[in-house]
Amino acid sequence: MTEKLPAIAVDRRLVKLAIKQLLDNALKYSPPSTPVRIQVQDGGGMVTVAITDRGQGIAPQEQSRIFDRLYRSPSIDQQIPGSGLGLSIAQNIARAHHGDLLVTSRPGETTFRLTLPLQHKGTRT
Repeated sequence: MTEKLPAIAVDRRLVKLAIKQLLDNALKYSPPSTPVRIQVQDGGGMVTVAITDRGQGIAPQEQSRIFDRLYRSPSIDQQIPGSGLGLSIAQNIARAHHGDLLVTSRPGETTFRLTLPLQHKGTRT
C-alpha cells in the first residue's frame, strides 16, 4: 500500500530541474541495464527524494567536492560528458527551499538525497 505524501510549497520548475539532474546523473553513471531506485518519504518535518544508482561510486575524498561549481572528477572527466554544474545547481535549488542535497556512496552504489521541508519558516500549516 502506498501512503499519500503531504503537499509541500516549492517552485515546481526548480525542484523538477533538481530531480531531473539527479536522475540524469544516475542514468549516466550506471552501467546499462542496471536499475535506478527512486524513493520518496516524509519524516521529521521533511520530504526526502532518494535516487540510488549502481555505478562505480564516488571516492570518499571527492564526495565533498562534487557539489562545487564546475568540479569534475579526474577519474571520469574524459569518459563521461558533463560540465560540472548540475549537482551544484541541484544543491542550490534544495538550499533555496531551506532543504539540502547530500550524497552517500561506496563502490557499486551511490545515493543522492534531496530533502525539502514540509513547511517554510514563517509559514503556517
